[in-house]
Amino acid sequence: MTSTRHLVLVGLMASGKTTVGQTLAARLGRPFVDNDVVLERRTGRSAREIAAADGATDRTWISARYRAARAAVLSNNSFT
Repeated sequence: MTSTRHLVLVGLMASGKTTVGQTLAARLGRPFVDNDVVLERRTGRSAREIAAADGATDRTWISARYRAARAAVLSNNSFT
């Protein structure tokens, strides 16, 4: 049985995770998956919309609903 290991980049909003992730994926010959894109595909709402629905008005504040949705995406091995 072959094990697939994932590399997950974590950081503040607009800190460069997508840029670094795309570059790293290209160099490693691995697919790149943007968690926010998957989250939006699954929920029909952007991360910003989910946070705003919980009353988030500051970019540094992440709602519990967004954190739960993000965790659900990360815990699922099929990033589609």
